Amino acid sequence: MNAQSPSPAAQNLASRPCRLCGGVELSWFPSVSFVQVEGSSSNYFELVVCRSCGHTDMFVQLQQLERLNPHAVLRVAPTSPHR
Repeated sequence: MNAQSPSPAAQNLASRPCRLCGGVELSWFPSVSFVQVEGSSSNYFELVVCRSCGHTDMFVQLQQLERLNPHAVLRVAPTSPHR
């Protein structure tokens, strides 16, 4: 994900009206810093925000987050996407 274009997930979300209120004007923030612990490395999130109701979807740079933090991968039985 770079600062010039939204990630595929953000592009998909921004191609439709807001799921909450139906608003058609969205703001995209390509790199919002979130500090987990004071003095630690920051992780950057991409946000898509509805300008009508403020509903916010957040996307993370997964590879960076996994590299910097202990984690586990959880798997679930496949089903159709929740819509």
